[in-house]
Amino acid sequence: MSAKTLVLIFASLAALPFAAGASTPSDTPAVRIQYADLDLSRDAGVDRLYVRLRHAAASVCNMRADARDLHATETQQSCTAAALDRAVAEVNSARLSARHALGSAASSIAMRD
Repeated sequence: MSAKTLVLIFASLAALPFAAGASTPSDTPAVRIQYADLDLSRDAGVDRLYVRLRHAAASVCNMRADARDLHATETQQSCTAAALDRAVAEVNSARLSARHALGSAASSIAMRD
């Protein structure tokens, strides 16, 4: 795997029986994100990668929860947030981390309103 490719793996530890130690099964949802085409020294490149990462996190955590099932919805949202946190950390870009902090802050504010 190159430095410009990231594999985002399903992040909900509660839903994974192997979370205590075994390796990731081949049927565990994962998404490969390519970003060699982006210039992470520019805001536009960082924003595009952040959108890709958010979509990938939502994709790997898509449990098709019934909106009326609050526990399943909360689990899905927690999984997506954890997957996004891990992906941002793995890219190891100060600009992307700053963008993620802004996105997280905006989500926290929106949830309080």
